[in-house]
Amino acid sequence: MIDLSEPLFQQALPLLTIIESHGHEAYFVGGSVRDFLLGKTIHDIDIATSATPQEIKAIFPATIDVGIEHGTVIVRYKGGTYEVTTFRVEGKYSDYRRPDRVDFVRNLEQDTLRRDFTINALAIDSKGHVFDYHGGLKDLKCHLIRAVGNPHERFQEDALRMLRALRFSTQLGFTIDKNTMSAIQQLAFLIENIAMERIQIEFTKYLQGHFFSKKGFSLIQSELYHYLPFPNDLNIDQLITSLEKDFEPIETIKLSNHEILVWGSLLYHLDIQTRELEQSYLRKWKHSNALINNAIAFKECRRLDIDELVMPENLYRFDRDILTLIETFYLRHGRLSSTRITEAYLRLQIKNIQELAINGKQIMAILELERGGPIVGKLLADIERKVVTGSLNNEYDEIVQYINEKMH
Repeated sequence: MIDLSEPLFQQALPLLTIIESHGHEAYFVGGSVRDFLLGKTIHDIDIATSATPQEIKAIFPATIDVGIEHGTVIVRYKGGTYEVTTFRVEGKYSDYRRPDRVDFVRNLEQDTLRRDFTINALAIDSKGHVFDYHGGLKDLKCHLIRAVGNPHERFQEDALRMLRALRFSTQLGFTIDKNTMSAIQQLAFLIENIAMERIQIEFTKYLQGHFFSKKGFSLIQSELYHYLPFPNDLNIDQLITSLEKDFEPIETIKLSNHEILVWGSLLYHLDIQTRELEQSYLRKWKHSNALINNAIAFKECRRLDIDELVMPENLYRFDRDILTLIETFYLRHGRLSSTRITEAYLRLQIKNIQELAINGKQIMAILELERGGPIVGKLLADIERKVVTGSLNNEYDEIVQYINEKMH
């Protein structure tokens, strides 16, 4: 029996007791249980129950049907929202992603058979009793990631689980069980059945893991990289070694959680020749345009040496968030001893063209033009450049004087 004094468990505990009061079983399950037993901060609470979705809906007045055909109902209770899922067994997985059918059952042990890894198949009841049918507690103690039952069956059910094994390895610092890794190696090709959007989410979490510098090589061991969108001539050993060196100094401050940093670093080491090819490459991973632009910006910052980067015309090119990210990265790597980049950025007269003391319409008025044209754009760009570099003050009257001198 364990102490359920954790605040999130305390908030959700009434749901278990209410479900139990109606004659059903209910348990905390999944990642919250795993992380709680590891002494980590827990986040989302998931509940598994013997009650059917319709029985849950009859018990609680505020529910949302999100995956009711698969047994999941969102219960809204005292300001919180909780996923409540009926015990179930699953049929064949024709597409290696989702079961063709699910059948509701009344038995917790049967339900745990469909879980991916033993450390995710643990359950806790309202009294604090831990239910462990697959050796998950031992695997937590041994820092081991092991598939529930037959790993070949688990990965043929959902091929994304292979990448999830790698993700948990770098997140928790755990070793992947020998038989589980062997099954991944043999079935790696099945990952091609999974939508790239889902692959990208798991791969990003793999890169973000706080133990990447110790467990990143699991990608090489797994053989999965052969079926991911990497360049054909890639030296995977060299890439992982470089990323391990990048991420190790920042793991303690959790900066590796930053999606821009991990993908910007990956891009930096791939050394793709043009921006267009970089954009095309990141689109293969189904990234958003915002992430693509920011990752490329981070990579471009790294390609400049620090003396170049702090030049006003270069600082002006990048958003402050990117500059702060690269500065923190360099500070942790010992390449900077002060916030030199931020200080130089703050000295800029303007941070964007909207801060310029003059605009195109005002230039047209000064030049007595009824319609704009190339001359206005060129003049505005010239003024912007001079203000950024400090050769012209960002003062309206001084800019007007400069325009008059230049045009006469």
